[in-house]
Amino acid sequence: MKKVMTVPSVVLKLLISLPVLVGLAACSSNPNNGDSPLIGLEWRLASVIVNDQRQVLTDDDSELSLTLHNDGRASGQVACNRWTGRHQLTDSEITISNTASTRARCHVSDDAMAALVNQYLSTLNTTSRYQLAGDELVLEVEGNQAWIFQAR
Repeated sequence: MKKVMTVPSVVLKLLISLPVLVGLAACSSNPNNGDSPLIGLEWRLASVIVNDQRQVLTDDDSELSLTLHNDGRASGQVACNRWTGRHQLTDSEITISNTASTRARCHVSDDAMAALVNQYLSTLNTTSRYQLAGDELVLEVEGNQAWIFQAR
C-alpha cells in the first residue's frame, strides 16, 4: 500500500496566493504611477530658452508634444509625425528612452523651427531635470536650455 502525503492547508493556501502577492508587489513598486500630475496630460512645447534667450512658439509653428502614460509609455507629435517611447519619472527627473517615430516629410518653413524639430527626439532621449509650475512643465535640457511645455 502506497502512503499518500498530504500538504497542510496553510501551505497550500500560501502556494496559491503567492503569485497574487508577487504581482501586487510588482505593481506597487512601479515608478510610473498615476499619482504624478504629469501623467495623462498632453504637453505642448510652447517656448524654448537657450542662453537666456526665449523663443516663443506660435500655433502656426510645427507641433511638438509629449504625453506620459500611466503604463510607462510616452508619445507625442513631432511636426507631422507621431512618436512613441518609454518614460521613467522620479521626483525631479524624467527619462525618455526607446523612441521611434513615423518618417513623413514635413514642411517646416522656419530654419530655427526646423532645427528644433530635428533636435526634439534626440534631446528627449536624455535624462532631464524637470519642474512643474501650474500648467507649465519645464525641462532643463543640456547645453544651457530649458524647454517649456504647456498642458492642453
